[in-house]
Amino acid sequence: MALTHPVTAAASGPVPSRTPPRTSDTWLSFTVSGQDAATRVYSSGVPGGGRLVSYWQTPGPEGASDSRRLTLTVDEEVVAARTASLADGAMTPAAGADETVDTDGSTTTITVTSDSTADELYLLPVSAPAAADEEDQGVLDELWSDVLDLIGASGSSASDEDSSEGDGDVAAPPASSPVPTAERPDPGSSSDDDACPTPESDGTPDPAPTGTGDEVGDSVSDESAAQGQADDYAVSDGPSSAPSFSRATHEDVTATAAPCDGRPDEVPPSTPSTGLQRPDLAPGDWESGASGDPDGIAALRGGQPAEIATTWANGGTTSIAVPQLQDGGEYSEENWDASLIVSVSPFKEGGSWAQAAAGAYDADWRQQLTTVKEGWGEREGNLYLSPAWELNGNWFPWAVTKAETADFHTAWSRYRELQQEILPDALLTLTFNRESNGYDGDARDLIPTGEIDAYGVDYYNHFPYVSTVAEFEEQLDDRDGGGGPKGFSAHRAAAAEAGVPVVVPEWNGSAKNGDSPAFITGMYEQFRTYAGPGPGQVAAESLFEIDKDGGNWTLLDGTKMPQSAATYARLWGQAADSDLREQQQ
Repeated sequence: MALTHPVTAAASGPVPSRTPPRTSDTWLSFTVSGQDAATRVYSSGVPGGGRLVSYWQTPGPEGASDSRRLTLTVDEEVVAARTASLADGAMTPAAGADETVDTDGSTTTITVTSDSTADELYLLPVSAPAAADEEDQGVLDELWSDVLDLIGASGSSASDEDSSEGDGDVAAPPASSPVPTAERPDPGSSSDDDACPTPESDGTPDPAPTGTGDEVGDSVSDESAAQGQADDYAVSDGPSSAPSFSRATHEDVTATAAPCDGRPDEVPPSTPSTGLQRPDLAPGDWESGASGDPDGIAALRGGQPAEIATTWANGGTTSIAVPQLQDGGEYSEENWDASLIVSVSPFKEGGSWAQAAAGAYDADWRQQLTTVKEGWGEREGNLYLSPAWELNGNWFPWAVTKAETADFHTAWSRYRELQQEILPDALLTLTFNRESNGYDGDARDLIPTGEIDAYGVDYYNHFPYVSTVAEFEEQLDDRDGGGGPKGFSAHRAAAAEAGVPVVVPEWNGSAKNGDSPAFITGMYEQFRTYAGPGPGQVAAESLFEIDKDGGNWTLLDGTKMPQSAATYARLWGQAADSDLREQQQ
């Protein structure tokens, strides 16, 4: 059999002309040859450029081999990438992969074995596709190069030295690659009226099973442009890649669906107020503020002062001394008299949860808690103390892996005992990143039963980025690839399960992703609707108003998100006017 198949550009539209030149709709074509017509080959476009080739074989004639060699000839230099697993940061071949790749710079020949099961091959051009905005081309070129390096291509297709049989370039496709649902049904589908759907956040089918189940698998992040958003996470205290979970975790999540695991998925707005017992924080009320420039935010929202702020004491001596609370500090008694969220490091670089569980940092923690107590003094506001914030990420020294869960619980209990002894009025807060990016499991397993006073979540407009209210609402119940909470409603459900209210120490839009007033509106509606001190209710939120990462997070002067700033001013200004009217009545 011989098949000539003209390959069009990505489904999103024609690929603009770049160097090397490409025509608008047929910049790539290939031919396939095999032993007989029992082989079936189909292809589809990959967003960003390239093709996904799906092929399989029906049983051949009597006496024919069960597996046959296929040869694909592509009219361009490309990289061939089969589905693979990510192990220890390096791409590893899919089981049984034996394709070979040879190129002369203008034509690429790929030889691969097809058997009676379906298989797929991704053909990626060596040069990056054209960016929609020419100013973004440099970033896109670097990203595309990183993808090729990740799959072992070093910016080009396989050389003669590595194109011998069994040594072809193999890799997982970029996170943006589509997966034919006809060949990979959604593992969350159920014959029992979907009584137990998978808690995956996005409904995207898993990649085909590969490896032993111990490798870290592909991201299950639900954005088609997940890799394109990676740079937006490349900040000093945030994620730098799309979340990943092992194959074993994927299978466990699929087998144990959220509605069937005994944990609540929804939190009614009438949750009893049995959490924080503050006379000035009644049901229907929440503390609202900002970090970085609380006064500026107060002015933005019509003069309504910030009721809470967030500060961070990171590092060795800084996390122990917490200088911002001491005399002359930004949040000392003379400079700040409202509530405060204080995030502190549990240990510095080189520390471990095993050492913490063994008591290695007890003396540091005692000193840390003592200095916080001295710095806080006799203030009347709420003091939320958040050690090891964003512990389910992988960007801080205190990131918790699944294997360290038991040590983390032991260490947290030690810290809780000291906190109750030294600073009992503080509200000990366990603060998660919005979704796990490092913890290979359900983040709810990290919650120490009965040993927290509040549940924290840092919540930004990434992964997925939402630009409409409908999109915001659609992802409220999302779960990440480990089955843990990702959408805001899912986090409230986790807090309700723990019997404590929700605190949001950090939240904002992301200018690198876009200006989304819908995200601001969605967050406001969550705060307003579920405000209160009870389990699963929102007790406090602090806008991350700090000018860093090229102004990515600010809503004040010079903001790159003017529509978001205007929406914040309008909504929080309305809330301030409503409070004033109630006080006057």
